[in-house]
Amino acid sequence: MTHLFLFTIGPVQSFIAQARKTQDLYAGSRILSDLISKAIDILIDDKKVIRYISDNDNDLIFPARTIASKPNRFVAIITCAENEIQSIGDDLKAAVENHFVNEVAKQVIAFCPDSDKQLKDFLKIYWAALRVEVDAQNNVIGYPEKYKELEQLLGAVKNVRYFNQFAEKGRKCSINGEYNVKFYRKGEKEKSRPDKDILDKKLFHGNAKVLGFTDYREISQAQLQAGEGLCAVSFLKRVYEIADFPSTANIALLHTLNELESISEGASLLQAFALCFGKPTWQEVKNGQLFYDENLNEEYFKKQNIKNGGLACAKGKLKELNQLAKDTGLQLDKSKYYAILAFDADGMGGKLGKATTKEQHQKISELLGAFAQKAEVYINNNQYGRTVYAGGDDFLGFLNLNHLFEAMQALREMFDTEVNAELDKLGYTDLKLTFSAGVAIAHYKTPLSEVLTWARAMEKEAKKIDGILDYEKDTFKNQYPDFKPKNAFSIAVLKHSGEIHKTLWKWRYQTEIQTTDIAKALIKSLLEDNLSRKFINTLTWTFENLMDKEGKIGATVPKAMIQMELSRLITRQTKIGDMAVLGTDLFN
Repeated sequence: MTHLFLFTIGPVQSFIAQARKTQDLYAGSRILSDLISKAIDILIDDKKVIRYISDNDNDLIFPARTIASKPNRFVAIITCAENEIQSIGDDLKAAVENHFVNEVAKQVIAFCPDSDKQLKDFLKIYWAALRVEVDAQNNVIGYPEKYKELEQLLGAVKNVRYFNQFAEKGRKCSINGEYNVKFYRKGEKEKSRPDKDILDKKLFHGNAKVLGFTDYREISQAQLQAGEGLCAVSFLKRVYEIADFPSTANIALLHTLNELESISEGASLLQAFALCFGKPTWQEVKNGQLFYDENLNEEYFKKQNIKNGGLACAKGKLKELNQLAKDTGLQLDKSKYYAILAFDADGMGGKLGKATTKEQHQKISELLGAFAQKAEVYINNNQYGRTVYAGGDDFLGFLNLNHLFEAMQALREMFDTEVNAELDKLGYTDLKLTFSAGVAIAHYKTPLSEVLTWARAMEKEAKKIDGILDYEKDTFKNQYPDFKPKNAFSIAVLKHSGEIHKTLWKWRYQTEIQTTDIAKALIKSLLEDNLSRKFINTLTWTFENLMDKEGKIGATVPKAMIQMELSRLITRQTKIGDMAVLGTDLFN
C-alpha cells in the first residue's frame, strides 16, 4: 500500500519567539530544524527504528533534504502494508522524542536530572497518513486533492490533540513563564545565602540547580546570568551547541565598526579597545553594548573579573573611537537601532495544492532550498546582518540599518531569479510565488520578544494589503492569473521614546521602479542634506485630505493630478542627487 505521510514537530512560534537573547532565538530555530532533519534521517536511513521504507530519497517530497534550515514538517511517500503505517508513525514519533531527551538535552539533564520531566512534556509531535493510489509510473493519482486532504487530516488530529497533565508549583521561568525554574544563579546580594534558603524562599521548590554568583566552572555567565532563573526548555537554548550569534547591539554597530576597521587608525584603536577586556580583536569582545559609554561600568568588569585598570582603559579608547568616528562621518554613539526582517511566501498552501504531481512539489522544494541557501550566504557573508533561519518560503534575520533596503530588494529579486524564473523555464507558471515581508526597527535595548512580535505583526499586515492601483491590475493579473492583493512589505519603527510609526508599501507600483529604490534615494538625499527635512511633512499635509480612513487615495482622484503634484514637490525640495532624477522621471 502507498501512503502520503505528513509529520510535524512543535511548538514552533512560541518556542522560537520566547527569547531574551538573540542566541535564544537562533538556538530555538536550530533545535527544531535539527529535529526534523533527524526525523527524516530516521525514516530513510535508520533501519533499526523504521523497518518498512525503502532506501529512496525520492520518496521525500518536502522539504529538500539539502536545506540547512528546515521547516518543522516534512511530507513523504511511504509504501508498506496497510496495518504497518500506524507502527511507522508511532515508532518515528517515539524515536524523535527519545532523541530530544537523551541526546539533544542530555547536557541539561546532566546538570539537573529532575529537568527531564519538563523536556518530556514539551515536544508536541503529530502525524497523519493517507492511503493513495499510484499509476504505472508510480505517480500519485489525484495528487492535489490528496495533498489537501492530508493537510485536513492533520488539522483534525491537532483539533483533538492529546495532552499530559503536568503540574508544578514554584517560581516560573523568566523567559517562557510556563515551567518551574530549574537553573538559578545567585545575584550579588544573595551570594552568601545558603542554596537551601534560595530553593525554599526564592524558588519555592527543592528540585533545581543553584549556582554561585561567580561560579562559572560548569555554566558560564553567558548561559545563565546573575539573578536569572530558567526552566529546562529555556536553558536548553543556552547550552545547545551552535555558533555564537551576535547581539542586537552588535547588529546595530556592524556597519560602523566594519567601516572603522577599514581605516588603519580605526583598526589600531579597535584592537586597543579589545585588549582592555583581555581580547585580541573587537569581534572577540562579543558584547556590542560595551561600545556605548553608558554601559561601561565597574559592575561589568567585576563580574568578568577584569582587573588592572580595564575600565579606565576602555573608557579612554572608546572616547578616541568616538572622535575618530565623528571625524570620518560615522556615528558610533548613534548607531543604536537595528531591524528584524521576516518574510513568507504568499499563499504557499494554495500553490502546493496546485502541484499536479509529487515531482512538481519536489521541484518547488528544491528551488526554495536553493534560494534559502543563497539568501543566508548573501546576508551573512556580506555582513549585512545575520540569518536566524532561511527555510525557502520563509526567512527571519537581523539586519543592520545601513543595509536594510538594499538587502530587502536583493532578497526579493533573488526570489524571482532562483524560484519564479526557474518555474517559468519548467512551464510551471501557475506555481509562481510572491512574498510579503514585515520589518521591525528598534533600539538595541528594546525587549527582543517585543521586536519579534512587531516584525511578525508587520508581516501579517503586509499580507492584508487589500487593493492595488487600477493602472497596475492588468500587469499583475497577466503575471499571476490568481493574483491576490499581497506581495507587499510593512515596516514598524519602535522608537526608544515609546513612539511607534508604521508604513505599508507594495514592492513595486510601476514595473520600472521599485519602492525600495525610492526609499534608498529618499534616505540618501536626507542624509546628504540634498532633500529638505520638511519634505515628508509637506508631502503628508498635501495629500492627507485626499485619503480615506485607511490612508488610501480614492479612485476618483485623477492619476495625472497626483503625478504632477508629487513631481512638483520632489523637484522643488530637492537640491541635487538621486531624488532630483526621481522627481523628473518617476511617472514618465
